[in-house]
Amino acid sequence: MRTGDEVVIRKAPSGNEHIFITDRIKELIKVKGMQVAPAELEAHLLTHPHVNDCAVIPIPDDAAGEVPKAYVVKSPSVGLEESGHMIAREICKHVEEHKARHKWLRGGVEFIDVIPKSPSGKILRRMLRDKEKERRRQQGAKL
Repeated sequence: MRTGDEVVIRKAPSGNEHIFITDRIKELIKVKGMQVAPAELEAHLLTHPHVNDCAVIPIPDDAAGEVPKAYVVKSPSVGLEESGHMIAREICKHVEEHKARHKWLRGGVEFIDVIPKSPSGKILRRMLRDKEKERRRQQGAKL
C-alpha cells in the first residue's frame, strides 16, 4: 500500500506486527483532510515586504491533524523598533486576506536568522521539522 508516509514496522513479542507512521515523504500538509502545498504559501509569503526568505512546515494539531507554521527571515528593511509579535501578526493577516481558511498559518510564525538550504538551494524542511519536534519534546508536548 502506497500512502506517501514513512513508516516503521515492529514485531511485538506476541508475534503481531505494528505499523508506526513516522514521517511524510511528500511535502504536502494535510489540514482536516485538505492538502496545503508549502511551496504555495512560501511563494505568497515572499510577496510580503517584511519577508526576506521563508519556509513552511507542518506541525501537529489535535483538531486539524496538522497545521502550517512559517519560519521567516526578516527583511533588512524592518526596523529594530518593530516588535516581532506585530510583524508576525501582519504576516498571518497577509495570508488570511489572500488564502483559503485551511491554508492560514495556524501554527504561527517564527523568526530565524537563515533558512537551511542544500547546496542546490532546496529548502531543508527536515531540519526545521526536527528542530520543531525537539522544541515540542522539551516543552513536554505530546507528538
